[in-house]
Amino acid sequence: MSDHDTHGFALGSYLLGALGPEERRAVDEHLAFCAPCRDELARLAPVPGALAKISLQDLEREGTLEPPASLLPSLLSAAARAEARRRRRSLAW
Repeated sequence: MSDHDTHGFALGSYLLGALGPEERRAVDEHLAFCAPCRDELARLAPVPGALAKISLQDLEREGTLEPPASLLPSLLSAAARAEARRRRRSLAW
């Protein structure tokens, strides 16, 4: 996965303010020269406002959805790969 892909995957977290200072700085630097990621960030900009409009009652009314059994293992695997890449980049510096 390229550096572009790594920062592209972080845009949702960036938008929600869920990145640490170092990760946020890295995404800021990437956004400075990556028009596709800036466009994607602009496309995602309405998401926090839409999420803020959802109440607990709305969620309860919709019922509980069970995620597929494969979701957690695949998320954990992806997170482990991302962390390994981050550590390799840190060691390279």
